[in-house]
Amino acid sequence: MRGEPVSYADAIRGTFAPIQVGDPWGPPWSTTWFHVRGRVPESWAGRRVVASFDLGFDGPTGFTCEALAWKDGKPWRGVDPNHRWLPLDESEGPDVDFYLEAAANPRATEQGPEPARR
Repeated sequence: MRGEPVSYADAIRGTFAPIQVGDPWGPPWSTTWFHVRGRVPESWAGRRVVASFDLGFDGPTGFTCEALAWKDGKPWRGVDPNHRWLPLDESEGPDVDFYLEAAANPRATEQGPEPARR
């Protein structure tokens, strides 16, 4: 679900489409919501399990893609080039279900008069 701004309440009522690794997901300076769902295999019980993300990071934190993970209706954790994974809590059961509010921030000019790349 895309838009600007889209509240959590509106986002979770929206329609979501599957996305594959490498698919483009948002125009520059836009926000896209992802619904992340899955299941941790029973054979992984007792292991430390994380969900890992690469939203297309290219550049320093703050001028690239970044996201805020939402779980149970509350902000949970940030995802950026320095924090690419989210811990999955075994005590919550094998089902994974949360949302990412992702920002597609293009790399800004780091120095000089050139305009930011598109």
